Amino acid sequence: MGLAASLSGVQQGAVMNTSLYRPVGLFELQKLVRAELRAWPARLPQQPIFYPVLNRAYAAQIARDWNLDDPESGFSGFVTCFRVPRAQIAGYKTRTVGGKGHKELWVPSEELAELNAAMLGPIEVLEGWAGPRFAECCPRPLPPHAEGRVLERFLDGLADLDLKAWRPALLKD
Repeated sequence: MGLAASLSGVQQGAVMNTSLYRPVGLFELQKLVRAELRAWPARLPQQPIFYPVLNRAYAAQIARDWNLDDPESGFSGFVTCFRVPRAQIAGYKTRTVGGKGHKELWVPSEELAELNAAMLGPIEVLEGWAGPRFAECCPRPLPPHAEGRVLERFLDGLADLDLKAWRPALLKD
């Protein structure tokens, strides 16, 4: 594998693959776990675009700096990673939405099932953060920053929790 391939993706035979990242909140994370980390949930009608980001640092910034105060995110943020063949995403637009490192891939929501089918392996949950109001949304404790075994223990059994009972009253189904 040449230097260019190692910097831009993983080469398996003649197919180039790439890693994409997505910051998610607690409720989307639970949907992922219920799907055994194999598929992104369908978008809501008000969400016409599925937008993974192109680097982990930007995903972490969103998860850590924006989601922790957001009740729709369960006052928490998690960084996920998934891999797809580069050819699968070649036709999608990349948008810079702020600084140079703030790049997103814009996938129309009606094409999400096709992207899910092209994923190479499960979605990985790399790290997570819990805001001060996290306990209002989830009975399971999570430290302010979690990764590795602590995060694995948090994810274990998450699919079985009834988070609706813990959601703040201001959240809608």
